[in-house]
Amino acid sequence: MEKIKKAKKVKTKKIHSKSLNSILLYSTEGTKSGEIDVPSEIFDVTASDKLLAQYVRVYLANQRQGTNKVKTRSEVKGSTRKIYRQKGTGRARHGAKTAPIFVGGGVAHGPRLRSFKLKLNKKQRRKALYYSLTLMKKSGDILVLEGIDKLEGKAQNVALLLSKLSLQDTRHILCIYSKQQSDKNIFRATHNLHNVYSTEDRLLNAYDVLKAQKIIFTKSALEDFITFRGFSQKS
Repeated sequence: MEKIKKAKKVKTKKIHSKSLNSILLYSTEGTKSGEIDVPSEIFDVTASDKLLAQYVRVYLANQRQGTNKVKTRSEVKGSTRKIYRQKGTGRARHGAKTAPIFVGGGVAHGPRLRSFKLKLNKKQRRKALYYSLTLMKKSGDILVLEGIDKLEGKAQNVALLLSKLSLQDTRHILCIYSKQQSDKNIFRATHNLHNVYSTEDRLLNAYDVLKAQKIIFTKSALEDFITFRGFSQKS
């Protein structure tokens, strides 16, 4: 019989009261229901704006496929016969009809298959995410939503909730949900809203944060995000 491997315990860092910040907590009725503590190691970080610029450059470069390609004169299908004799015609000297100068010939200096992939260190990516969240928190553009399990997975319900939160005219809202079944409703409901984009908490990146005007965490998503990043609010 094969031995069953024991699951490894994830080490978490305890958050002391001095290193806690708070984010406003809202109910599905659009009213403030309290505050939730968040670690300063994530939501109160100092960094350079150059790091964010570097992160965005690397992120956008890695989204490029680099699959566009043209055919050169050696790859174009066609005869290599000399189109007319070298001398005596009074015209310019030409060889094969596949030369780039002719219609239907190859392309000179066109795009070729290439990789645009750039690399950014893990610590830099992590710090860019934390710094972008810090900027959003300081500007008051992050809020946490509780009781999301009571919300049906329909777009009209989320649209009504956004109007209660005075976010109906916001152009780009990022909604962050967790893997829990109770959060699936909001993921399903935001598909038909043109100004709401949703992502899982563990897939959150600095580019999505910087692009958003408002960020809505579900309560379970925020707790899972903090735990996933190696912190714990348990004393």
